[in-house]
Amino acid sequence: MDALRAAGQPSLMFDSFFKSSNSPRDKYLSRLFGLFNEDVVRHWCGLPETPYTDLGRPTLKVPGEVRGYTLDFSLQHEVSCQVSVSEMKPGWNTRTTST
Repeated sequence: MDALRAAGQPSLMFDSFFKSSNSPRDKYLSRLFGLFNEDVVRHWCGLPETPYTDLGRPTLKVPGEVRGYTLDFSLQHEVSCQVSVSEMKPGWNTRTTST
């Protein structure tokens, strides 16, 4: 940041880039950056050394509710066959279920 200030560039903290008074813009940018993070995990799952298979983006529903929640990942361990679902947003935790 000091190099940017010295070059006459405005100072901008990374987290403030996603938090402005324009909520639709912030959500768009968050999702756009998230796509690149998701690609890293998907490419990693494609390596032969990786013990996980990418099952795609799961949609989880609470019994009795119409609306579901689509998360970022569902990964299956090749030996134990356990499936883990995960969301990259803060506040979400990974859940593991047996299949």
